[in-house]
Amino acid sequence: MSVPEGLVRSAILAMPAYRGLPAGRRPEVRLDGNENPLGASAGVLAALKAHDPATLARYPASQALKERWARALGVKPDELLITNGSGPALALAGELVLGAGDTCVIAAPSFELYAWVAERREARVVAVACDAANQFAFPVEGFRQAIEDAGVPPKLVVIGLPDNPTGTAPPTEFITTMAKAHRRTLFLVDEAYVEFYGVTVVPQAVRLPNLLVSRTFSKALGLAGERIGGLVGHAELIDLARRINVPYPVTGMAVALGLAALDDSKHIVETVRVSRASVRRLAAEVKAAGFPTIATRANYALVNTGSSARAGALTALLGRRGVAIRNRSHLQAMGGWVRISAGNERDTERCLDEIRLLTAPSPEAILFDMDGVLVDVSQSYDEAIVRTTASFLPAGKLVSRESVLAVKERPNANDDVDAACLALAKLGFKPPRKEVERRFQELYLGTRRDRGLHAKEKWLLPAAQLRRLAQRFKLGIVTGRPRDEARMALKRSGTGRYFKVVITADDVRKKKPNPDPIRAALKKLRVQTAWMVGDSPADLLAAQCAGIAAIGVRASAPDAARRETTLRAHRPLAVLDMASDLLNVLDERDRYEKESRG
Repeated sequence: MSVPEGLVRSAILAMPAYRGLPAGRRPEVRLDGNENPLGASAGVLAALKAHDPATLARYPASQALKERWARALGVKPDELLITNGSGPALALAGELVLGAGDTCVIAAPSFELYAWVAERREARVVAVACDAANQFAFPVEGFRQAIEDAGVPPKLVVIGLPDNPTGTAPPTEFITTMAKAHRRTLFLVDEAYVEFYGVTVVPQAVRLPNLLVSRTFSKALGLAGERIGGLVGHAELIDLARRINVPYPVTGMAVALGLAALDDSKHIVETVRVSRASVRRLAAEVKAAGFPTIATRANYALVNTGSSARAGALTALLGRRGVAIRNRSHLQAMGGWVRISAGNERDTERCLDEIRLLTAPSPEAILFDMDGVLVDVSQSYDEAIVRTTASFLPAGKLVSRESVLAVKERPNANDDVDAACLALAKLGFKPPRKEVERRFQELYLGTRRDRGLHAKEKWLLPAAQLRRLAQRFKLGIVTGRPRDEARMALKRSGTGRYFKVVITADDVRKKKPNPDPIRAALKKLRVQTAWMVGDSPADLLAAQCAGIAAIGVRASAPDAARRETTLRAHRPLAVLDMASDLLNVLDERDRYEKESRG
């Protein structure tokens, strides 16, 4: 059954739906919502645990939150109105002054809810174009003309300080000067990003009867899920807005968490620091990857992909790869632009990984380290290091597996016998290397009585994937293994035919991180460009010294998070979970190029 004709106002039927974040499951890395990259503060989490469940059945009292927030803003409680998020705050301001046929002035492009404020009131929207050729500079003169030259002055002017998604804003003097000159126009300033931007008109708003400021807890305070917002302004204007605000605008839980968020000022400062660093990093590296960027003074960067098709393709690709960004191509003058929110260090790196992998020149060859990349050695070589180390320790002295294997994070520990020697030296023991090697080899290769740990190895990269890779690239192996042990692993896996060259410890005089093994592989393959896929700092350093791109692999490490941190210190092209992810990366590159053509 359809809605009867004439039941709903025609203005509502004509309104486009707001394009918010997807309602379904979102990717793991969420850089599409301008949310707090650090999440809620420790104080908020403590308040959440301590919240009295009995309050869930009671109507909430928000006076304590209003008083605490007003104190933080430097205003009186009667100059602040709490709302259920900043969207309702904007709507309330529009409802105060707008009627059918009235005029509302906004920038274009701007936050989509600004037009919504007017359209829901059947008001006319005058959108003044930003200077798209000059990083969307705010159209100060255009606004002045739209306000002063209109036959009937606009009833509402909405300005983002800064705006979303452009990140631009007029000088505060322009706002206050215009508000003083046009008392019959309400100036609504949205300061959702004020903590990042560092400029506010709150002190002027409480003195001028036609200037309102909207604020939110969704950004720097990390409470987007609790929907806390508000309006700040002259006490008489706030009192009028209160008359049309809904009763009990925020929940009791929101009050408790909002109070905790305001008290955790260090979290706000750290959020701003991390966000600004992320925006700078995103802008610099995405620009280096070939996309023009704008590092805004809010908590996001803008990226110009060149066309709406490419923006859609990039957004879709990153989404499939577990990173959400926001396509802004549907907005005026923003065809081809996407928005990437500030993330914590790990999420920012994940996003940049995908963009670097997408835009890096295609290699002629792909080289693989063997241990930890092609072969799971956690129960073979790693176990041999641990047991060899333990065999030299006095009876009763114990050492953890993690602490022994931590030495593999060092560039000079690419050889497993060297790693065992380093682990022993760390514990204060320096036995002869030949004896360490003898015990290690007995454990790994076995004896007449013991088959050896090598039998526990598992091949990690499926033959079907290797076959597809070999159809596109020349494949090679550069390993620190002796030749016989490398051949043993290849024979067991049945994949030797896919590799055109295998460089082992017996084939070169110097080992990784020296670049000679990689250079030997490149020479035999007769290529100049390649990607080196490795799981150790030695692999990455050798690749860089050889002049080729390096891709790190983390998941085979005993402590994958620590391994990722170590690998990233050497600035790889990207860090993947497993080498088997490489084929998906290459397939996505192909798909992006196809979708980018529309």
